[in-house]
Amino acid sequence: MSIGQRTLGRTGFRVGEIGLGFEHLRRQKPETIAAVVSEALENEINYFDLVWSLPNVLRGVKIGINGRRERVRIAVHLGSGHKNGRYLRSRKADECKRFFDDALSNLGTDYADIANIHYVKDLGTWKQVNDGGVVDLAC
Repeated sequence: MSIGQRTLGRTGFRVGEIGLGFEHLRRQKPETIAAVVSEALENEINYFDLVWSLPNVLRGVKIGINGRRERVRIAVHLGSGHKNGRYLRSRKADECKRFFDDALSNLGTDYADIANIHYVKDLGTWKQVNDGGVVDLAC
């Protein structure tokens, strides 16, 4: 299979026209996730959106991108984290930074290509993340 490439917004990043989200893989073993990541990369799918930073997902992605980090564009969500294997959502900048840094560490990388602000569903939520410093953290 060969998919087309396009420029992602104003980032200048070239990504496949198909990206890979990981929500459907949240209950899978790291080995399964790594196999999906490898298959995606072999088929020119190189944009990965890590909506939840669950340990098994991050381990699987880490294994799958090993030696190929430069080929991947990874989106990590500010405000999505985990504690004791459970998903958590936060609107506090210090927690968001800790979740983000933990995700990077667990991925074995020191950067994310994209920082998405997690689950901004309405104007009230936007005000909360903007006034609370999460938007500044993303910049």
